[in-house]
Amino acid sequence: MILKYNDFDNLEYRKGSIEFGGLLTKLLEYLRLVRKEEKELTFNLDEFVKKSNITKEELESLLKTKEEGKHLFDFDIIIDGNTVTFTGFDSGKTRPFESIRTEYEDLGVEDFYKKKGNEYTNPHLKYIEESIKTIVDLGIVNLSKVLDLGSGTGEVTNELNNLGYYNVEGLDLYLCDEYENNTGYKCMEMSFDDIQQGKLKDKKYSTIICSYALHLADKSILHDLLWELSLISEYLVILSPTKKPEISEDSWELIYSFTNVKSKNRIYTSKNRNI
Repeated sequence: MILKYNDFDNLEYRKGSIEFGGLLTKLLEYLRLVRKEEKELTFNLDEFVKKSNITKEELESLLKTKEEGKHLFDFDIIIDGNTVTFTGFDSGKTRPFESIRTEYEDLGVEDFYKKKGNEYTNPHLKYIEESIKTIVDLGIVNLSKVLDLGSGTGEVTNELNNLGYYNVEGLDLYLCDEYENNTGYKCMEMSFDDIQQGKLKDKKYSTIICSYALHLADKSILHDLLWELSLISEYLVILSPTKKPEISEDSWELIYSFTNVKSKNRIYTSKNRNI
């Protein structure tokens, strides 16, 4: 499993699956807390279940994914009687407790997504869905025409559909195929750099929603990117694992913010929508 051992905030960047992402997050959080430099950890099974709040059956379900060829984690889990052992942490190239941000640095974002994009699913999907529902319930933003910016595999679009909002367009540089397969909607293949150069200038939206993506934008283009977005939409909604990025006050005005577990959410209104 790719995870930075001492950085809980980076959990959202790891590999996983919609079905097992929450369970893996819980397991990795517990191992992060108890592991130091050990290459192997062995627990009394009853004590492990009590302290981690993970059942034997849940561990066995993870073992089954490996047997089925689903490589959701790169270490081994061995259940033997009333003991459970986690081993393989020092397995060379897999580096199971390394942050995916290091892979961004090693490979570059483009090569990372080419090699691993089809494996990535945000393990905080539940919190994203809950946040979108809260935003809808607040009734602040106009959802008559939405741009799902950095749309990934379509988590935001699908939740909007579930809530009765269907006029959505996706935009992503790396995962358009996955987005289209998962949502049935068309996806514009475009980068943040393309947008800051004005390539969306002929588009108009009521709201732009950017989930777990804008904090990855290069700081050198962020101001111009936000300015261009403010010219084509009345509202901007940002869901992020951190409080970043800082939003330019000359283009957007914060009107509401809230946190849902690891999802930090902000709603802005454009200062330039009438230009």
